[in-house]
Amino acid sequence: MLLLDADDELAPGVLPDLCERLRQQPDVGLWLAGHVAVQPDGREREHPASTVPADSLDRLRGYLLDKQIALSHGSCVFLRELLLERPYPEHLRHSEDIPVFAYCLTQRQVVVLDSMLARIHKHPGSLRHNAEAARKVGLTLVDEVFVKLPASLQSLKPAYRAQRCLSLFRTCLLAGDQDSARDYYREALRTDWRVLFKLSYSRKALRLWLKPKKNPV
Repeated sequence: MLLLDADDELAPGVLPDLCERLRQQPDVGLWLAGHVAVQPDGREREHPASTVPADSLDRLRGYLLDKQIALSHGSCVFLRELLLERPYPEHLRHSEDIPVFAYCLTQRQVVVLDSMLARIHKHPGSLRHNAEAARKVGLTLVDEVFVKLPASLQSLKPAYRAQRCLSLFRTCLLAGDQDSARDYYREALRTDWRVLFKLSYSRKALRLWLKPKKNPV
């Protein structure tokens, strides 16, 4: 299955070769290709597909923690069976693709294509950049990502929870919600004290704690 947003489009001439590859290897779980990002001002940039390790644990780490594997709709072809096993969580209104990508990336063979599969139009006001939506999802995303994954991959859950806390800490800080930012940084420390060594976050946290709280009017 190939999923495209309403205003995205397949790259010219890509379909015949893609269909032939799918016929030759029908059991591949996930096909990854590059995409062309189209900005609102018309500028275009090609993004080749990420290199994917052979080991499932390394794939998951590369996707969730190291951010070395970039996935997006329009540049992936899913085995339909996997989407039936791990459907999109309807109760999430932000980042709902992450649990699906994590599952499909780790359950079957992954093949990387040396081609641009789609032209993906970028929108600065999209839901992915909506801070309020991210805060509503909160840490629920962590459990949703790992609920369908096998025991062999669960060892990465604490590290991902800590990373998610730091991400929400930054989101709340930028939104001016200082109390929630403090709470998420504390939770990150409780989950993994080594987040102290992530200096870009620890410096922000230090400035936040040194900043006097505003008294309610």
